[in-house]
Amino acid sequence: MLRAAGYLTVPRRHGRLLEELSTAGVFRLEAVLVGTHAFRCMSALLGIRFDEALATTGDGDIAQDGSVSIAVAEKASPPLLEAIARAERFVDIPTLDPRSPPTSWQTPDHELRVDVLTPLVGPDDSSAEKLTTLGVHATPVRFLDFLLAETQPAVVLSGAGILVRVPTPERYALHKLIVASRRDRAFRDKARKDLEQARVLLEILLEQQPDDIADAWNDLVSRGGRWRKAAKETGRRLPERLWGRLLEVAG
Repeated sequence: MLRAAGYLTVPRRHGRLLEELSTAGVFRLEAVLVGTHAFRCMSALLGIRFDEALATTGDGDIAQDGSVSIAVAEKASPPLLEAIARAERFVDIPTLDPRSPPTSWQTPDHELRVDVLTPLVGPDDSSAEKLTTLGVHATPVRFLDFLLAETQPAVVLSGAGILVRVPTPERYALHKLIVASRRDRAFRDKARKDLEQARVLLEILLEQQPDDIADAWNDLVSRGGRWRKAAKETGRRLPERLWGRLLEVAG
């Protein structure tokens, strides 16, 4: 019914990949689908029909907090690498340090990629972190802890539906403001996409769920000056009406 109503589905190859991850228990073990695939899920969650061009990606980004991986005794079955191999063939993406274990994999035709991420809290450290529950290493990423602080179940529209876990829409939208501000010039197109995804979500959330936006924004700005600067730098590039409404709602 959702497909017939025009909500976003995923390409067949992506569906097979996400189905294998879900079957292995990756999302049940508090791993979270982030990036544009999570954004696609929010179309049905919020009752908005997104523009397909705004939700196109070849990346499957999976994130998990390292503390969760330590605390949960259960493990994905099969481990993440075996799960994605059941979908199709993936090869390691080499890291800058040949001694470091891989945290990303892609298909030989470069059309599909999986990145495993974990929050970076504290001093800068690019060392890959072991995620025991998933059986792989992850790349530490700054600001990801805000995104993973609140998550919820969602369904990827593929086949009979694939149960996953995604960030809440308000945290996804505000996190995109931070991400866009940190993109290098070489990734201007991605920064524009980040901003547009944030705009689309904020348009509906500020009307339907203003308290959720206010709570998430106040959490963000309470985390320190670097957080506030990053979010406000991009927020000022939103339509003036929308940026003003966000500040008004946040108080």
